[in-house]
Amino acid sequence: MSQPFSIYLNSFDGSTLLYARADSGWLQGKSVIGPDLTNVGATPQDDGYRFVAAEQDRMTASLPAQDARSALTLEAWVGDVKMAAGENYTLVSFVGPNTAGGANGMFWVLRRHATTPASSSIRAGITIDGTLLNATWAGTVVDTLLTSCPLLYVAGVRDGTTARVFVKTPTDGAAILRRSQTVAATDWPAGTWTLNVGMRAVGIWHLSGVLDEVRLSSVARYAADFPIARFQDGRRAVVRGPEMRAGLTAGVIQ
Repeated sequence: MSQPFSIYLNSFDGSTLLYARADSGWLQGKSVIGPDLTNVGATPQDDGYRFVAAEQDRMTASLPAQDARSALTLEAWVGDVKMAAGENYTLVSFVGPNTAGGANGMFWVLRRHATTPASSSIRAGITIDGTLLNATWAGTVVDTLLTSCPLLYVAGVRDGTTARVFVKTPTDGAAILRRSQTVAATDWPAGTWTLNVGMRAVGIWHLSGVLDEVRLSSVARYAADFPIARFQDGRRAVVRGPEMRAGLTAGVIQ
Protein backbone atom coordinates (compact mmCIF):
# COMPACT_ATOMS: atom_id res chain seq x y z
CA MET A 1 0.00 0.00 0.00
CA SER A 2 1.39 3.42 -0.93
CA GLN A 3 2.34 5.99 1.66
CA PRO A 4 -0.55 8.43 0.97
CA PHE A 5 -3.10 5.66 1.47
CA SER A 6 -1.48 4.37 4.66
CA ILE A 7 -1.29 7.86 6.21
CA TYR A 8 -4.78 8.87 5.17
CA LEU A 9 -6.48 5.48 5.32
CA ASN A 10 -9.48 6.71 7.37
CA SER A 11 -9.94 9.86 5.29
CA PHE A 12 -12.07 8.00 2.78
CA ASP A 13 -14.36 4.97 2.78
CA GLY A 14 -17.02 3.22 0.73
CA SER A 15 -19.20 6.35 0.77
CA THR A 16 -16.50 8.56 -0.79
CA LEU A 17 -17.23 9.52 -4.41
CA LEU A 18 -14.08 11.63 -4.81
CA TYR A 19 -11.21 12.55 -2.50
CA ALA A 20 -8.33 14.69 -3.76
CA ARG A 21 -5.40 16.02 -1.77
CA ALA A 22 -2.66 18.47 -2.72
CA ASP A 23 0.12 15.88 -2.43
CA SER A 24 -1.80 13.21 -4.37
CA GLY A 25 -0.88 14.46 -7.85
CA TRP A 26 -3.64 16.98 -8.61
CA LEU A 27 -1.50 18.71 -11.22
CA GLN A 28 -1.21 15.42 -13.08
CA GLY A 29 -4.96 14.95 -12.77
CA LYS A 30 -4.90 12.13 -10.22
CA SER A 31 -7.16 11.94 -7.17
CA VAL A 32 -6.61 9.61 -4.23
CA ILE A 33 -9.99 8.01 -4.85
CA GLY A 34 -12.61 8.59 -7.51
CA PRO A 35 -12.30 9.97 -11.06
CA ASP A 36 -9.29 11.95 -12.23
CA LEU A 37 -9.32 15.75 -12.18
CA THR A 38 -8.48 17.99 -15.11
CA ASN A 39 -6.38 20.94 -13.95
CA VAL A 40 -6.53 24.29 -15.73
CA GLY A 41 -4.00 26.73 -14.31
CA ALA A 42 -3.84 25.89 -10.58
CA THR A 43 -0.22 25.78 -9.42
CA PRO A 44 1.33 23.61 -6.68
CA GLN A 45 2.99 25.01 -3.59
CA ASP A 46 3.99 23.64 -0.19
CA ASP A 47 0.56 23.90 1.42
CA GLY A 48 -1.78 23.16 -1.49
CA TYR A 49 -2.67 24.38 -4.96
CA ARG A 50 -3.07 28.07 -5.65
CA PHE A 51 -6.06 29.28 -7.64
CA VAL A 52 -6.15 32.80 -9.11
CA ALA A 53 -9.60 34.18 -9.92
CA ALA A 54 -8.38 36.63 -12.56
CA GLU A 55 -6.81 33.73 -14.48
CA GLN A 56 -9.91 31.51 -14.10
CA ASP A 57 -7.87 28.67 -12.56
CA ARG A 58 -9.96 25.56 -11.95
CA MET A 59 -10.11 21.78 -11.75
CA THR A 60 -12.95 19.57 -12.98
CA ALA A 61 -13.96 15.92 -12.78
CA SER A 62 -16.82 13.99 -14.33
CA LEU A 63 -18.76 11.47 -12.25
CA PRO A 64 -20.81 9.40 -14.71
CA ALA A 65 -23.61 6.93 -13.97
CA GLN A 66 -24.44 8.30 -10.53
CA ASP A 67 -27.46 6.95 -8.66
CA ALA A 68 -30.24 9.23 -7.42
CA ARG A 69 -29.28 10.38 -3.92
CA SER A 70 -31.00 11.97 -0.95
CA ALA A 71 -27.77 12.75 0.91
CA LEU A 72 -24.40 14.30 0.01
CA THR A 73 -21.47 15.92 1.80
CA LEU A 74 -19.03 18.29 0.09
CA GLU A 75 -16.04 19.51 2.12
CA ALA A 76 -12.68 21.25 1.62
CA TRP A 77 -9.82 23.15 3.24
CA VAL A 78 -8.92 26.57 1.81
CA GLY A 79 -6.11 28.89 2.87
CA ASP A 80 -4.80 32.38 2.25
CA VAL A 81 -8.26 33.91 1.87
CA LYS A 82 -8.01 37.67 1.32
CA MET A 83 -11.20 39.01 -0.23
CA ALA A 84 -11.95 42.56 -1.29
CA ALA A 85 -15.41 44.01 -0.71
CA GLY A 86 -17.81 42.84 -3.40
CA GLU A 87 -15.91 39.68 -4.30
CA ASN A 88 -17.48 36.20 -4.56
CA TYR A 89 -15.39 33.02 -4.45
CA THR A 90 -16.60 29.48 -5.11
CA LEU A 91 -14.62 26.71 -3.40
CA VAL A 92 -16.35 23.74 -5.02
CA SER A 93 -19.53 23.15 -7.01
CA PHE A 94 -21.20 19.82 -7.76
CA VAL A 95 -23.53 20.15 -10.76
CA GLY A 96 -25.98 17.57 -12.04
CA PRO A 97 -28.25 17.15 -15.04
CA ASN A 98 -31.27 19.41 -15.32
CA THR A 99 -34.65 17.85 -14.58
CA ALA A 100 -38.13 18.95 -15.60
CA GLY A 101 -38.17 21.30 -12.63
CA GLY A 102 -34.87 22.94 -13.52
CA ALA A 103 -31.22 22.85 -12.42
CA ASN A 104 -29.66 20.66 -9.73
CA GLY A 105 -26.45 21.29 -7.86
CA MET A 106 -24.59 22.05 -4.66
CA PHE A 107 -21.95 24.74 -4.20
CA TRP A 108 -20.04 26.58 -1.49
CA VAL A 109 -19.55 30.28 -1.90
CA LEU A 110 -17.58 32.86 0.08
CA ARG A 111 -19.15 36.30 -0.36
CA ARG A 112 -17.85 39.66 0.88
CA HIS A 113 -20.66 42.15 0.51
CA ALA A 114 -19.76 45.30 -1.41
CA THR A 115 -21.22 47.77 1.10
CA THR A 116 -22.75 45.93 4.09
CA PRO A 117 -20.31 43.85 6.21
CA ALA A 118 -23.21 42.22 8.10
CA SER A 119 -24.32 40.65 4.80
CA SER A 120 -21.00 38.94 4.05
CA SER A 121 -21.43 35.16 4.14
CA ILE A 122 -20.17 31.61 3.79
CA ARG A 123 -22.90 29.51 2.25
CA ALA A 124 -23.71 26.02 1.08
CA GLY A 125 -26.06 26.45 -1.84
CA ILE A 126 -28.49 23.62 -2.57
CA THR A 127 -30.45 23.58 -5.85
CA ILE A 128 -32.99 20.83 -6.47
CA ASP A 129 -35.39 20.95 -9.43
CA GLY A 130 -34.50 24.59 -9.93
CA THR A 131 -35.35 25.60 -6.34
CA LEU A 132 -32.44 27.27 -4.53
CA LEU A 133 -31.96 27.37 -0.78
CA ASN A 134 -28.76 28.56 0.86
CA ALA A 135 -27.66 27.35 4.27
CA THR A 136 -25.87 30.61 5.05
CA TRP A 137 -23.61 31.85 7.84
CA ALA A 138 -23.57 35.65 7.62
CA GLY A 139 -22.49 38.63 9.71
CA THR A 140 -19.71 41.09 10.46
CA VAL A 141 -17.61 38.29 11.98
CA VAL A 142 -17.70 36.57 8.58
CA ASP A 143 -16.72 39.81 6.83
CA THR A 144 -13.69 40.15 9.11
CA LEU A 145 -12.79 36.50 8.55
CA LEU A 146 -12.93 36.80 4.76
CA THR A 147 -10.82 39.97 4.77
CA SER A 148 -7.80 37.89 5.77
CA CYS A 149 -7.88 34.28 6.96
CA PRO A 150 -4.96 31.82 6.82
CA LEU A 151 -7.12 28.68 6.84
CA LEU A 152 -10.79 27.63 6.68
CA TYR A 153 -12.50 24.26 6.66
CA VAL A 154 -15.98 24.33 5.08
CA ALA A 155 -18.49 21.49 4.74
CA GLY A 156 -21.90 21.50 3.08
CA VAL A 157 -24.28 18.66 3.94
CA ARG A 158 -27.62 17.69 2.42
CA ASP A 159 -29.52 15.09 4.45
CA GLY A 160 -33.03 14.38 3.17
CA THR A 161 -34.89 17.61 3.90
CA THR A 162 -32.06 19.44 5.70
CA ALA A 163 -29.10 21.47 4.44
CA ARG A 164 -26.27 22.37 6.81
CA VAL A 165 -23.11 24.45 6.56
CA PHE A 166 -20.14 23.82 8.88
CA VAL A 167 -17.12 26.11 9.19
CA LYS A 168 -13.93 25.77 11.21
CA THR A 169 -11.87 28.94 11.58
CA PRO A 170 -8.31 29.15 12.95
CA THR A 171 -9.64 29.95 16.44
CA ASP A 172 -12.22 27.13 16.62
CA GLY A 173 -11.52 23.80 18.28
CA ALA A 174 -14.00 22.01 16.00
CA ALA A 175 -16.03 22.40 12.84
CA ILE A 176 -19.14 24.28 14.00
CA LEU A 177 -22.66 23.99 12.60
CA ARG A 178 -23.31 27.58 11.51
CA ARG A 179 -26.72 27.18 9.86
CA SER A 180 -29.36 24.51 9.19
CA GLN A 181 -32.18 24.98 6.70
CA THR A 182 -35.10 22.95 5.32
CA VAL A 183 -34.84 21.88 1.67
CA ALA A 184 -37.03 19.99 -0.79
CA ALA A 185 -37.27 16.23 -0.23
CA THR A 186 -36.68 15.45 -3.90
CA ASP A 187 -33.67 13.20 -4.58
CA TRP A 188 -30.70 14.44 -6.55
CA PRO A 189 -31.29 12.97 -10.03
CA ALA A 190 -29.34 10.04 -11.43
CA GLY A 191 -26.93 10.65 -14.31
CA THR A 192 -23.59 12.31 -14.95
CA TRP A 193 -22.49 14.89 -12.38
CA THR A 194 -19.62 17.38 -12.70
CA LEU A 195 -17.37 18.46 -9.84
CA ASN A 196 -15.88 21.95 -10.30
CA VAL A 197 -13.03 22.93 -7.99
CA GLY A 198 -12.32 26.64 -7.66
CA MET A 199 -15.34 27.94 -9.60
CA ARG A 200 -19.13 27.93 -9.85
CA ALA A 201 -18.81 27.57 -13.62
CA VAL A 202 -16.29 28.84 -16.16
CA GLY A 203 -16.13 32.61 -15.78
CA ILE A 204 -18.35 32.66 -12.69
CA TRP A 205 -17.09 33.28 -9.14
CA HIS A 206 -13.60 31.84 -9.46
CA LEU A 207 -11.47 31.34 -6.35
CA SER A 208 -8.34 33.16 -5.27
CA GLY A 209 -6.68 31.13 -2.52
CA VAL A 210 -4.98 27.84 -1.75
CA LEU A 211 -6.98 24.60 -1.71
CA ASP A 212 -5.54 21.58 0.07
CA GLU A 213 -8.19 18.86 0.16
CA VAL A 214 -11.61 18.20 -1.35
CA ARG A 215 -13.94 15.32 -0.55
CA LEU A 216 -17.36 14.45 -1.99
CA SER A 217 -19.39 11.76 -0.20
CA SER A 218 -22.68 9.98 -0.91
CA VAL A 219 -23.79 10.26 2.74
CA ALA A 220 -24.58 13.06 5.18
CA ARG A 221 -21.45 12.83 7.32
CA TYR A 222 -22.20 15.52 9.91
CA ALA A 223 -25.28 16.62 11.86
CA ALA A 224 -23.65 18.56 14.72
CA ASP A 225 -20.31 20.15 15.65
CA PHE A 226 -17.41 17.71 15.24
CA PRO A 227 -13.64 17.67 15.78
CA ILE A 228 -11.48 17.58 12.67
CA ALA A 229 -7.75 16.91 12.78
CA ARG A 230 -4.87 18.51 10.91
CA PHE A 231 -1.18 17.86 11.11
CA GLN A 232 0.06 20.17 13.85
CA ASP A 233 3.32 20.94 12.06
CA GLY A 234 1.49 22.85 9.32
CA ARG A 235 1.58 20.14 6.65
CA ARG A 236 -1.45 18.73 4.83
CA ALA A 237 -4.98 18.69 6.17
CA VAL A 238 -6.65 15.48 7.24
CA VAL A 239 -10.33 15.30 6.28
CA ARG A 240 -12.11 12.75 8.42
CA GLY A 241 -15.33 12.49 10.39
CA PRO A 242 -15.53 12.32 14.19
CA GLU A 243 -15.74 8.56 14.27
CA MET A 244 -12.71 8.27 12.00
CA ARG A 245 -10.44 10.93 13.49
CA ALA A 246 -6.84 9.91 14.09
CA GLY A 247 -5.20 10.54 17.43
CA LEU A 248 -2.39 13.08 17.56
CA THR A 249 0.62 12.88 19.88
CA ALA A 250 3.17 15.67 19.52
CA GLY A 251 1.89 16.29 16.01
CA VAL A 252 2.22 12.64 14.92
CA ILE A 253 -0.81 10.75 13.63
CA GLN A 254 -1.37 7.62 15.73
